[in-house]
Amino acid sequence: MIVEVNLYHVQSIKYNDFVEVRNNMKQEKSNLKQGKSDIKQGKSNLKQRKSDIKQGKSNLKQRKSDIKQGKSNLKQGKSDIKQGKSDIKPKLPKDYTK
Repeated sequence: MIVEVNLYHVQSIKYNDFVEVRNNMKQEKSNLKQGKSDIKQGKSNLKQRKSDIKQGKSNLKQRKSDIKQGKSNLKQGKSDIKQGKSDIKPKLPKDYTK
């Protein structure tokens, strides 16, 4: 029994398999590169969020300080008004009714 083998057909199949494997490897390499890029971007985003939180805490601390200063200013203003009213009242002698 004689079997004819078409060598071109066999080589063509092997080459097609090679091309498929090569293309798959290229795709995997591209996916890996994209994954690394995504991780890098994620780290950058995390760093930015930490910075934003730190800035938010600083802003909150400043607002608390501003409120405290505002309360102090209000208290001083009330004291100034009270003092002003006291300064306006005439000081009558004790014996003015006599």
